[in-house]
Amino acid sequence: MSDTEASVNALRDDLDAEDTGSIEIFASEEDSKRVKLCLNSPANTRKSIARVLRMVMRDELNQQKARTLCLIFGRLNDAWRLEKDMAIETRIEEIERILTKMTGGKV
Repeated sequence: MSDTEASVNALRDDLDAEDTGSIEIFASEEDSKRVKLCLNSPANTRKSIARVLRMVMRDELNQQKARTLCLIFGRLNDAWRLEKDMAIETRIEEIERILTKMTGGKV
């Protein structure tokens, strides 16, 4: 199997895991231990970041893979923040709409 085929298969596995909101990673190339990281909420994403950091500190995960995961986690946290900001903006617009109705357009 070529490197490209292996990458495509790994991506398919990750996409299948997306249904559960988690991914599985190999702790190291020489170790067959798989680690499940839940990414289905901001709280679980933070727990996964902490888990990766603990694995690095115990030398269970190489720094390059940890660095890559932390960059991904950062982007995921940005997405969580954007989603929350959009929900807040929607609530503000709804409040403004209600106030406009209540005051007859004098807000």
